[in-house]
Amino acid sequence: MTRYISTIETVPVELVDQDPALVVTTTGSLIADGSIGVTTEDFFAARLSVDGSVYAKETGVLFFGNSTVRISASGIVEAEFVGVSLSNTDNSLVNSGQIRASESVNPQNQNTNSGVLLASDSNYILNSGLISGYYGIRAETNGHLNQIVNSGTVYGSFTGINLNFSAGFTGSGAGTAALDPSRHGVFNHGEIIGGSTGVYGKGPVRLVNTGFIQGGDKAVYLYTEDGFHATFTNSGTVTGTLAFEGGSGRETVTNTGRMEGDLNFYDGNDFYDGRDGVATGTIDLGDGDDRAYGGETADFIVAGEGDDYLLGFGDDDALIGDAGDDTLDGGEGRDFMQGGAGDDTYIVDDLNDSTQEDQAGADGGIDTVFASVFIALWQNVENLVLTGTDDLDGTGNELANSIIGNNGDNVLNGKEGADFLAGSFGNDTYVVDDAGDRVIEHADAGIDTVRASVSYTLTAHVEHLQFAGTDNLDGTGNDLANTLTGNSGRNALQGGKGDDTLDGGEGQDTALFSGAISDYTVIRNQDGTVTVVDKIAGRDGMDLLRNIEIVQFSDGTLALENRAPAAPSGSFTVGERASVNTLVTTLPQKDQDGDTITYTFANGGTVSADSRFKIVGNQILVNQPLVVEEDDTVTYTVHASDGKLITDGPVTITVRNVAPGSNTPPPAPSGNFSINERSDVGVGVTTLRANDDDGDPVAYTFANAKEGSNGLISADERFKIDRNQIQVNKVFEVTESAPVAYALVASDGEATTPGTVTITVNNVNRAPAAPSGSFTVDERTPPNSVVTTLAEKDADGQTVTYTFAGGGTVSADNRFKIDGNQILVNQSFEVTENDPVAYQIVASDGVATTTGSVTITAKNTDQPPPVNAPPTDVVLSASTAEEYAASGKLVGTLSAMDTAGDTHTYELLDGAGGRFKLVGNQILVENGFRLDFEQAARHTIKVKVTDQTGESLTKDLVITVADINPEFTAGSADHDVFWGGALGDTLSGGLGNDRLFGQGGNDTLRGEAGNDTLGGGEGKDKLTGGKGAASKDAFVFDTKLIDAKGKPNKSLANKSKDQILDFGPKYDSIFFDDAAFTNKTIAKSLKNKGASLDKPVKMKASFFKVGDKAADKDDFFIYNARTKKLYFDEDGSGSKAMVEIASLKLQKGEGTTLSASDFFFI
Repeated sequence: MTRYISTIETVPVELVDQDPALVVTTTGSLIADGSIGVTTEDFFAARLSVDGSVYAKETGVLFFGNSTVRISASGIVEAEFVGVSLSNTDNSLVNSGQIRASESVNPQNQNTNSGVLLASDSNYILNSGLISGYYGIRAETNGHLNQIVNSGTVYGSFTGINLNFSAGFTGSGAGTAALDPSRHGVFNHGEIIGGSTGVYGKGPVRLVNTGFIQGGDKAVYLYTEDGFHATFTNSGTVTGTLAFEGGSGRETVTNTGRMEGDLNFYDGNDFYDGRDGVATGTIDLGDGDDRAYGGETADFIVAGEGDDYLLGFGDDDALIGDAGDDTLDGGEGRDFMQGGAGDDTYIVDDLNDSTQEDQAGADGGIDTVFASVFIALWQNVENLVLTGTDDLDGTGNELANSIIGNNGDNVLNGKEGADFLAGSFGNDTYVVDDAGDRVIEHADAGIDTVRASVSYTLTAHVEHLQFAGTDNLDGTGNDLANTLTGNSGRNALQGGKGDDTLDGGEGQDTALFSGAISDYTVIRNQDGTVTVVDKIAGRDGMDLLRNIEIVQFSDGTLALENRAPAAPSGSFTVGERASVNTLVTTLPQKDQDGDTITYTFANGGTVSADSRFKIVGNQILVNQPLVVEEDDTVTYTVHASDGKLITDGPVTITVRNVAPGSNTPPPAPSGNFSINERSDVGVGVTTLRANDDDGDPVAYTFANAKEGSNGLISADERFKIDRNQIQVNKVFEVTESAPVAYALVASDGEATTPGTVTITVNNVNRAPAAPSGSFTVDERTPPNSVVTTLAEKDADGQTVTYTFAGGGTVSADNRFKIDGNQILVNQSFEVTENDPVAYQIVASDGVATTTGSVTITAKNTDQPPPVNAPPTDVVLSASTAEEYAASGKLVGTLSAMDTAGDTHTYELLDGAGGRFKLVGNQILVENGFRLDFEQAARHTIKVKVTDQTGESLTKDLVITVADINPEFTAGSADHDVFWGGALGDTLSGGLGNDRLFGQGGNDTLRGEAGNDTLGGGEGKDKLTGGKGAASKDAFVFDTKLIDAKGKPNKSLANKSKDQILDFGPKYDSIFFDDAAFTNKTIAKSLKNKGASLDKPVKMKASFFKVGDKAADKDDFFIYNARTKKLYFDEDGSGSKAMVEIASLKLQKGEGTTLSASDFFFI
């Protein structure tokens, strides 16, 4: 029967079982004169509906279990201490009005002034109105096991919502909850405001916010202890000095909204994901193995001791680690990363990223930077790995660094210390400045260069060596065709095997060869270079020498002659009136070797001892005004130097006396001259007198000149005047030789004299280029095989014919013949050693001939091959792969150790059962779904390395699997086997017949398509198979719920209540591990049957019962069809209590209960 209050009443109401309902209408008001307004006499299902008001001195409403309170928008419940108190389980409170308690501290008990007080668990609150007090809502005991849904306002002058936790509670599911455990928690869509704390939760709390949470000190405070896990999901706004604070357990915060204030997680293995949200303050993860993802705005993330993973994501982030092996990835933007002690990893993808390692040596660990941009290692960071395919430079620091390139063209510079430098594919450059630097390259991996400032021997697969600086350094090549380039010091260069180029550069340089002088042929080339051919096959090859002064053999040396410049000489006259810088004479610019000549007077300077003349370049000029009483002739000694040799010579200059006041006009320009067509610009045609008879300098101009040229360029633009020389102004051709007269005017500044100069431009036939080159032909090469092809036409386009110097087309030794423009083998021949022969060959275009030298080396192919040693080792640059890594993810690069310096190929004999693959010389992930730390923490691959001679080495290499905890995987099309870890994992099988095992933690397992096997292990797991005949799934239970004394382990059972969310009795099965679910009877029934996961044994029908408890002594497994829960009763109908195994949700259309045929033992 329902009681109604429609007027003002003052007597407190106590509901009884016979009259369990009370309605306070909109006109009614209960103003109780006692301490409690409405209560019940005992535990029964009471109901209260308030449309009016209820007032009491201490507690407005006090209900016990299974009761319902509804307050409409017009309703009010108010009291000094507690507005509504629900003192036991399974109560419901729906508030659209107001529930108020005092907002001041209760001096007797400050914990009681609460708008709503929950004294137990499994209660439900739905608030769209106002709840207020010193605490808005306070939940005692296991407060996290209630469900609070707020779309209104919850206000506490101290704390908005306070969820306490029983000190004796040992798991996340104590008691029998009326609510689905997945619905426990606080779900806020409105606003929660606390003067000090917005939401306080102790223990394994779940908080979901889409609205607004504010705290004067802390907006959200989830106090966890070791072994507990709290979660906070925010898509709304949270604001406080501390937007979030955690405890010593594990907290997971997912932020897609806005969190204003600092986040302080304290200890525990915490997780923060803010990739789609904003956090305005510092994110401090505290100690523990933490993982954090920042958002699109700038984040400041700090981690304490532990192995942490910090990802800044977008914008300019600061990531700070501490002791432990941290991974810091700033993501996009200009990021700052600091690792602290431990082996830290930095991911750098922006040129403005920076890191800081304050601790050096062992205290700071071995740190590694993975960079996809140009980078120089910061202080105290040891290793650098370049990623991607861009052309990047990687620079080390003062430590002994390891620097590994990518597939682009890299410049790797270790700087100070003995560094390890390894390129990959691409044309790489290595900077070597320490004798301990080590360079590793791979075969067929680009054209690579070592740039060294210390003596250096090229390692295998590196092509070029360049010396820097001015020190006297030694350089040695390898088996390739190397180019060794010296510096300005004295260099000793040895090419080794292969056809090498040795360029000494400046300084007195030596080329080294391993054999005696008689073993080599030395050929001087027309361009000044020297070719040295080793007659012994497989030793020094054929080397080209440039800027080499000495060739050293095992039994002596050979000096490459440098010819001295010609001695300066000549007699010249200049008048005393000649002005400063008047040209006296021009000396040769280069010597017969092509070296540039520098000139000085005998005193070593460029000005003569009497100061009359000076040298500028290769010209002698007047240095100062000349005054003589009579002709004065002086002979000057001039030094000519090519940088190595000096030659002295006499240059005589007469200064002629000129009478004052007299002026003799300059002589008329005249003469007939010729020049060849196609002459270069600046080539001289003739030199006219520089001074007239008075010694006055003479200036010349064309009478008919190009407009705007001041008379210095002829009208036809062919010629120009430079001082007193007529030169070619532009390159031109003529069809026939023809003279052209040019009118000139000579002026000494006072008088002018006209004249005519006739210049004939000769139509010149250019001779063919001289045949040249060095070629090699194996002995016993068949006749008519091509040795080389010479030029078919000359520069004039005329066909060139070739003969040997004797005039015939067959060489004197009958080895070779000329056919057209090709040199062919004339007859097969044999040699006992490499035999280079220089053949003089004449090229003719029908008008002119040119003789050149072509060297052909007959190669002895019978020389025994050099003794080759097999590779001594093969190493992998990195040996760790993450669980479930993507296919194609790089693990490491293979390098072979080989004393012979051979090229190598690699073969993967065993990829650890298809987990890894080989591409070139790189080990990549093949199937990351088979990398599961919980199944195997390491895998062994077998690699075979073979050199070019066939020598090989086979070695097992170990790859470690990095544990990811918790684990997330979507599965593959294969038959996957996944094992989770200690935390709450999310494992999906995808296609295929998969096996998923969660182990510890509250796991979520989804089999999806195929016939899957799912086992959650310990923890409250959610298991989903698939539907229909195409998805015949088995659900495994292997957690032992009976303790060592044979009694039910209720504590463990409460923490291990799984949910099967789609069990199909028609096709699915439930497997019990016979080690966990056993007794004497069960063990006897399974004896000698070999029950296993691959051979499940059907349960005896008598072991199973549908009902609420066991009826017989062998009713060990009970399914309650009403509650959909499955139990294990170790002694059947005996005295021991049964324990819950799981709850089931049955698929539609496949029955409403279970039968014994659904169960098997494994």
